[in-house]
Amino acid sequence: MASDSPAPGRSPSDESADSSTLSSQPWRPKANPWLIAVVVAMAAFMEVLATSIANVALPSMAGNLGPSNDESTWILTSYLVSNAIVLPISGSHFILTLAVLAAVGLVSLVIWEWFQKQPIVDVRLFKNMNFLGANAMMFVLGIMLFSSLVMMPQFLQTLMGYTAESAGLVLSGGAVVLLFLMPVAGAIVGKFQARYIIGFDWLVLSVGMYYSTQHLDLDISFGTASLLRVLQVFGLAFLFVPINIVAFVGVPADKSNSVAGLVNFMRNIGSSIGTSMVATLIARRAQFHQVHLVAHTSPGQPTFAQSVEALAGHLGASGLDAVQATSQAYARMYQAVIGQATTLAYIDTFWVLCIGAAIMFLLSFVLKRNNPGAGGEVAVG
Repeated sequence: MASDSPAPGRSPSDESADSSTLSSQPWRPKANPWLIAVVVAMAAFMEVLATSIANVALPSMAGNLGPSNDESTWILTSYLVSNAIVLPISGSHFILTLAVLAAVGLVSLVIWEWFQKQPIVDVRLFKNMNFLGANAMMFVLGIMLFSSLVMMPQFLQTLMGYTAESAGLVLSGGAVVLLFLMPVAGAIVGKFQARYIIGFDWLVLSVGMYYSTQHLDLDISFGTASLLRVLQVFGLAFLFVPINIVAFVGVPADKSNSVAGLVNFMRNIGSSIGTSMVATLIARRAQFHQVHLVAHTSPGQPTFAQSVEALAGHLGASGLDAVQATSQAYARMYQAVIGQATTLAYIDTFWVLCIGAAIMFLLSFVLKRNNPGAGGEVAVG
């Protein structure tokens, strides 16, 4: 049997002194923090790259396989729960039934897990306001990242005639910025409180989305489109790490695995719902704007009549007869209305993202402080 006596030549007071010395030493990670940051950044980059490839290929899928652009975007939706939440507004009784069943199942799961001593999903963690706020932010972060990732290539390819390669090049600037800024974010969180970084980045993201609403049109250049994409992801790079940090504030150390799992789950769910949400918003808002714009394209509108007459005259000069020229003029005017209505729908959707980021900026002020540079320790107050 092992003995509890001190080692030969060492007194109990010596071992006590060694123990106190070890406990007073600052915490050091077992792995190189920069290596961890590079691995996380590469994983994030590959995730964004893979989703970008799928996004820019959507019009090609629509052309080769037959579905519309709206239908092809569902390829990016990974979780059926997002369909159950977003699609009931389509009026389908079948989907509405699935949504009700999903809601009942989710509520039942929460109630069941709440009263379990060792739950699979520790829903009691949501009593911690910091953890609840971090999950809400990670959910919205997933919406912001993937919704803008869907919108830009779809806008460029369907309305401006970009090829998949050109649209991918527009997105590549934002991906490169995200890749290089995430390690910087890892270094910053060791010097500033995470809640301040989060608040600043949500503000930057809100401003980026607002800038998109003011400069998105059918005449933007390749450079402007690339700049919009960079501004849309600039704030995202500094949100992943700080939000994960504040999620652990005030949470017992033995709950770390549950915290990490739930936070990542919320991001994935947000990504799926964001993809579905923007597809639905764009389709519905385009219909709304088309109704209002068509009201100004009747033959009784002098400006519209003059535009059709001028366009028909131009087409007639190119060799078409009067009937064909007039028909082509009306068709082109209708296409212009569709393009303008769809562009306004994209702008409306960016407004929604802008307001969502602004709300998260306000929420960041209720988060508790952490202790920067303290390793794995966080302040509860």
